[in-house]
Amino acid sequence: RRATSIALMAIMVAGGMTIAFPGATPDAMAEPRKLANLGVSTTMFGGPMVVEIIVQDPNLDDTGIDQGEPDVTFDGKNLRMVQGDDGYWYAYVANADMLAAADHNLGNDPGTGMAFGTVCDDGTSDAIFPGRSFDTSITVYTTNATCGTNNDISVPTMNVLRVAKTPSTPGGTATDPGENIGNNRMASLAYWPFIQAFDDISDDSSIKVIYNKGGSPQEIVIRYESDMDDLASFDVDRSKYPHSAHVHVDINDNLLNIDPTDIDVWTFDANTVAADSDNVYYHLFDSAGTLQIPAANVDNLRVTSVARGATDFDTSGVLIFDRNDLNTDPAPTATNYVLRVHDNDNGDTAVGTAMNLVTFKESGKNTGLFENTDGNSAAGLVTGPEGTGNDGIGRENPFAITYADTAKNWFVGYSTAVLNMDAAAVGSDWGSGEELPVSVTDQDLNKNSLVTDYVPVGIFVDPLLSIHLGADDADGVIP
Repeated sequence: RRATSIALMAIMVAGGMTIAFPGATPDAMAEPRKLANLGVSTTMFGGPMVVEIIVQDPNLDDTGIDQGEPDVTFDGKNLRMVQGDDGYWYAYVANADMLAAADHNLGNDPGTGMAFGTVCDDGTSDAIFPGRSFDTSITVYTTNATCGTNNDISVPTMNVLRVAKTPSTPGGTATDPGENIGNNRMASLAYWPFIQAFDDISDDSSIKVIYNKGGSPQEIVIRYESDMDDLASFDVDRSKYPHSAHVHVDINDNLLNIDPTDIDVWTFDANTVAADSDNVYYHLFDSAGTLQIPAANVDNLRVTSVARGATDFDTSGVLIFDRNDLNTDPAPTATNYVLRVHDNDNGDTAVGTAMNLVTFKESGKNTGLFENTDGNSAAGLVTGPEGTGNDGIGRENPFAITYADTAKNWFVGYSTAVLNMDAAAVGSDWGSGEELPVSVTDQDLNKNSLVTDYVPVGIFVDPLLSIHLGADDADGVIP
């Protein structure tokens, strides 16, 4: 009788690799829209969101000569447009009541967190464009330190519009921009970017954005929505997790999309157990995961429950966790969570007095989709390891997450593995030395659903898999 051995060099674990999560697609009502020459960053906005308005007109895109400012209105009010160095014309608008509420309730240092800049009212904003004025219903928020002539571009007071286009400078240079900054004779580069905030935007109202182009106006209707939290949703990558597995969470909430020019970043405290938590942070880290302030100042970046309530976040803007502490040790410092925070490149899990942090980064600028997964597919949350006592967790232990008044529950436990040997690949007669494809489907080995896991058979700490044909001799060698 001929004995045959099967050598498995590596087995790819098939665990249901997930690319997109169900229910985590951006809401169709809140999306960019583009006409022939007029575009907006979103057709729906709320709270302190900033909306970008762009005119892309080949008749006005030369940055080397003087151009006339395009005639654009927002809700019937004239907008000041600034030409970027790409030839397009830009304006940024927001709800003045929401920006004022954010400024009043947030403790952000100038130029950090959700800082919207220096407030210039109708009496002081005219210095930005000498000889011309903004509409009287507009409050201007500028990145300049003052609304007057004391201009210092090195000390920005704004931390939104972080990647706004640089204004064009017809006839000027990089060191001497000249007198026609933004092709609109803006007084100084230090004023840019600025937000034109309107004080008469009513709840749940439709607003017309019109580019009056030479007798052929182009119009886009956008909507201000005071209950955008009703449109928010979230999901995770699977319904049941093995031990020590990455938990990928997606939040679909356009209200978190404050800055249309850059990737927004939000950080939550995984110890949050109630909606009135103050441990929520905006732009504590940038999109590269770099801390934006000294760790000792972390409290200054909190978006408190009062601030969220004043800016129409309602049930949005806070993650509530039930991480299920299985601790049986009475020592108050001992914890044994089913769901645990995990360091990844989105940001640190501890900054100063802020602990157990989970950071969500927007999937791209102006998408409204936020992920706790970094560029290496590592999640900011993981399940606990297998074990007993306070060193690990057993089977079928639950955890829960709530966002925008929606609670969802998941379990950590074991799954049944399936071994498949593809006999059809070798035909009716399996010859000596002929390879036989073998696959294993085992969710217990699938620790990260966004990564292809390889298990090197023969280098196991625990005997997970073994296949023998024939009998071992006394030395453990198959004859």
